[in-house]
Amino acid sequence: MEQNEAIEYQIKEFPIDSLWGKETLVVPQAGYTYAGTDTTGNNYLSSSIILIITILLSLSFQNIVSILPLIVKAVFRYGYHVKIEDKLTLIRQRNILVLVSAICLCLLTILFAGDYISEQSGFSIFIVTACMLLALLAYWMFKTAILRLFSWAAKEKKGFLMVGKIGYNYFILLFFLTIPLFLLSIIPHFISPETLIKLLLILSLFIYLVYLVRTFQTINLARFSHFFYILYLCAAELLPLLLIIKLISGV
Repeated sequence: MEQNEAIEYQIKEFPIDSLWGKETLVVPQAGYTYAGTDTTGNNYLSSSIILIITILLSLSFQNIVSILPLIVKAVFRYGYHVKIEDKLTLIRQRNILVLVSAICLCLLTILFAGDYISEQSGFSIFIVTACMLLALLAYWMFKTAILRLFSWAAKEKKGFLMVGKIGYNYFILLFFLTIPLFLLSIIPHFISPETLIKLLLILSLFIYLVYLVRTFQTINLARFSHFFYILYLCAAELLPLLLIIKLISGV
């Protein structure tokens, strides 16, 4: 009768906390989200942004239908800018729409590229959102003050006020042209946040150049000299941009 040899295994139990200690290093990799990461706050923020944008655009639907076609036509014909200013109803609708466009553009940028901007700047996403809105408000206040100053100095209000109104029109156009870029960024791995920011800057620069052409045409129609236009560019257009670039590079 064969005897089976008994093989004994010595089993040692180790406590689970012995697998790591205070010296253990965890090196996170960019672009990956860990299962233990709490994303509740980001989900609430994204849902709130989508809700706010939906409400604002829904309430502004009539303004969009009335103003946006005229602004698109104004890109090719200067007379449509004048047509908007001739009707008080259109002026009110345009002023409401430019405010909605400014808020929605900031919120969409935060929604699709907020984490990237926050990582690069070192500030929280809420501070970045507040800074973007405050920067737009400060730029609008500075630009309005400069245009009023030039109107007072030249004793001609219509021309420089028209420059400001044309700026509103092109800002609205910029917002609606950025919507396809934001929609494309929804596709996974199609547009990275960094690429999205670069495309937004390129599109903004293009619209800004078109706007500068219209400002030259407006000031030229008011029969001001080219020297006066150069003075306006330095004070009202280039100075704010240089201040913003300086601020961003300083951060």
